Amino acid sequence: MPCLNSSPTLGLSPLHRVVSVSLGSKTGNRTCEVNFANNRFQLERIGTDGNLAALADTIASLDGHCQAIGIGGAELDYVCNGRKYPLPQIRKAASMASRSIVVDGNRYKAVIERQFVHDLQNEGIVDFLLGRTLMMCGVDRSGVVAALRELEFDVTYGDIPFSIGLPMSFAKHGQFDIVTALTLPLISRIPISWLYPTGKKQLERKPRYGRLFRKARVIVGDWHAIQRFAPNDLSGKTILTNSLRKRDIDWLAKTRVDRVITLCPTIEGESFGANLYEAMLVAAIGKALPEITDFELLACAQSFGWKPSVVIS
Repeated sequence: MPCLNSSPTLGLSPLHRVVSVSLGSKTGNRTCEVNFANNRFQLERIGTDGNLAALADTIASLDGHCQAIGIGGAELDYVCNGRKYPLPQIRKAASMASRSIVVDGNRYKAVIERQFVHDLQNEGIVDFLLGRTLMMCGVDRSGVVAALRELEFDVTYGDIPFSIGLPMSFAKHGQFDIVTALTLPLISRIPISWLYPTGKKQLERKPRYGRLFRKARVIVGDWHAIQRFAPNDLSGKTILTNSLRKRDIDWLAKTRVDRVITLCPTIEGESFGANLYEAMLVAAIGKALPEITDFELLACAQSFGWKPSVVIS
């Protein structure tokens, strides 16, 4: 099924402008133009160094000047077991846009990343049966969690140690479900900077909980969390992540990691956050995200030829 609003055979579509506005560091800013299945995109990533006011102001300045805005370094809602827990600070910033569509990457993670995990297993690229998978934050990767449950693979949830700093991980889905149901109503109201590195903190290394990494064969999660907490030696590990820049790939090569795979296509050798890919799909389909079915979202990604990208093997 082709994307809605895709261009006719003879010629390209109008240029879709898509911008990711992130609470992350400005050092990751970049712009580029890409073409997927005759859909042309002008992409831009703007960091705000963890400044919520700057996030809101930037969204306001972009409103009506691009088709879709992705919010990076934060989410509009935490999503777990089909329930949404809104983040008031982020939703307030997103409300500054009334003409451009604002997304946060959660649907991309729930639909596209879920399918990608199945594809990696079915195509023999990653055999999750060979060892335990460490989820850096299950709340942040609903689609991966769903796929691992469907495939009945061993998982360790690192939400509590890596987000809150308490040495309490879970190896059972039921435990994860109970803890998230009890804590997310409160955690969703805590400032995002208390739970997730923003701005220049994303560049700081603070290795911890090495035992969780040692026991895992596959590590899945946000790149900034992995880079912040992972040990220097990642021998024999496979990492599934996003938002990898060339400097990150160079650092990973020094860790002797076995493989690194992004759950998104690479663009000029690098990858963005899920929010930008979701914004691209929304811009191409031409409807607000709530009006887009999971089938349409996945079909559009497939028509673009999007697959996981092996960047180190």
